[in-house]
Amino acid sequence: LAEVGVPTFSVGGWYDVFSHGTIELHRAMRALDPVAGRHELVVGPWVHSGQLPQVQGEVNTGPYGSAQGARLADLHLDFFDRHLRPAGGTTGRDSGGDVRYFLFGDDAWHRAASWPPPGTVDAPWYLAGPADGEEGGRLLPAPPHQAPGHDAFTYDPEDPVPSHGGRVLQLGRLVAGPLDQAHLEDRPDVLHYTSEPLTEPLDVVGRQRLRLRFGSDAPATAVVAKLTDVHPDGRSLLVAEAGLRLEAEGDGPRDEPYDADLLLGDTAWRFAPGHRLRVHVTSSNFPHLDRHPNIPGPVGEAEYCRTARQSVWYGGPYESVLRLSTLPAPSAGETA
Repeated sequence: LAEVGVPTFSVGGWYDVFSHGTIELHRAMRALDPVAGRHELVVGPWVHSGQLPQVQGEVNTGPYGSAQGARLADLHLDFFDRHLRPAGGTTGRDSGGDVRYFLFGDDAWHRAASWPPPGTVDAPWYLAGPADGEEGGRLLPAPPHQAPGHDAFTYDPEDPVPSHGGRVLQLGRLVAGPLDQAHLEDRPDVLHYTSEPLTEPLDVVGRQRLRLRFGSDAPATAVVAKLTDVHPDGRSLLVAEAGLRLEAEGDGPRDEPYDADLLLGDTAWRFAPGHRLRVHVTSSNFPHLDRHPNIPGPVGEAEYCRTARQSVWYGGPYESVLRLSTLPAPSAGETA
């Protein structure tokens, strides 16, 4: 489309199952088209739904969080006017940037020239153990001063961690969006690592990643990770998640842990003072993701499954790190 000069207007939601594809389409069109300002992106606090209300999951995003509050219909008409009417129509073109995004926690729309917004900074948070007991492991803003170690859990495909919110299609009993994950943290097959309470706002805006040193005694398996916002009242709201399949070379398990790079996806979320960052690590998210049987080959063709002993490594050369894309808070961008 870009090669023939067709402008695009892309709309998505942070909890839309197609959010990554929508954002990547916009980025690709921007990269291909030498003419600036012809490709726009709007990303709201929404799931994959035609209603786009202000309540998403367990979060009320306020009067500007709905499609109506975002003036989404007006934005569409303005785009068509500028590109289809003679002389660009009558509404004109503002200079706020080609990207409009909703920032959770600020509950306001922001503008950026591109995605991720210019000025984002990489902020690493390091996993440290042990992740035993009710408190779990730690999430630190600097590498832990500890010898290499690991935490372990048993993944049984016959008893997978149930899907609860996130970027899922709302089919059957699945509900998308920012839902509380606290009840899943009591499971023995879910490890979690938590920061100290924040002393100032942290705007996590852009593409978020997690690099795990992940071990398994199975020749093939999966790892699933989540980023949550832990509120002072104990709620652990899902911000972003990812899954990755792993397979060793040869017939047996790897001697060394995998370098598992998980793309948690794009988001715009303000972690408020007093809140904490948390990372979940497990091996299933069913039925959103197919259960991995812990044996090699296509997952859907497995004739049996087995349990696997999984491990998350940290310390020394076994660095597991959450890499957040952040903007200075509280003035992260310009309000639309």
